[in-house]
Amino acid sequence: MVAFLTSPKTLAVGVALAAVIGFGPPAWAASQYVVIAAEGSVAEAFPPGKVLVPGDRIEVADDSKLTLLGEDGTVTAIPGPAKVAVTEDSVRDDTGEADDLAAQQERNRSTLEKLASLIAGEQRRADSLGVSRGFDAAGRAEGLDDPWVLSVHRTAQGCVRNEPIRLGRRSAAKAITLTVRGDDINSVTEIEWPAGQSVIDLPETLGPANAELLVKADGSTVFITLNRLPDDVRVDDPMAVMGWMVDQGCDGQAIAFARLLAAEAQR
Repeated sequence: MVAFLTSPKTLAVGVALAAVIGFGPPAWAASQYVVIAAEGSVAEAFPPGKVLVPGDRIEVADDSKLTLLGEDGTVTAIPGPAKVAVTEDSVRDDTGEADDLAAQQERNRSTLEKLASLIAGEQRRADSLGVSRGFDAAGRAEGLDDPWVLSVHRTAQGCVRNEPIRLGRRSAAKAITLTVRGDDINSVTEIEWPAGQSVIDLPETLGPANAELLVKADGSTVFITLNRLPDDVRVDDPMAVMGWMVDQGCDGQAIAFARLLAAEAQR
């Protein structure tokens, strides 16, 4: 858990925050965290992607804010000034079997480590993790910062839910004609993508039942292999969803999911 050594100006921690951003209470308290957003001077010592373990201490200056993702899926926003310590918490579960809980904890810890590596790599390629960009005033994801929007700019794995597939582009400055082919190689659909619109919904015939999509947009052609969210992965379990995304190779979407968690925690 994250224990406050001094009282911060505001407090949004653990289970309380999980309830605020719409996720259910965790089965156990986290003892390992990864930094998913850092603002102000604290970013030098605790950049996004840094893993915190029991015994680590953090001092957040009054010009800073740190946002942490725990291995149990909780998100902790720590505005300065504050001094906090990461402490070991015992596993607890009133309903599940101890072996099942231990296995889930191990899976979540593995997911956290993979996310840390991805986020650190993203951090090296940009000035920040981007929590202030691609989100509206209410913290809702927009465009390619929505973890369920597939990019038309690169050939990649695409993770989708059982709903219309949405494609996104970096710039919506001009109208373009989008050409999309699904599993039926003899059927091509042309879609007009209006200017000012960064995301577009595909028709039902190009839904998640397809194995892949071939997309031609603005002079480039990409292949997107579709991976449909399994029924046993709950949408409201962030660690399960991000772990599944990473396992499928949907790294960009997993990072976008982490950005979304950070943005919601900072509302």
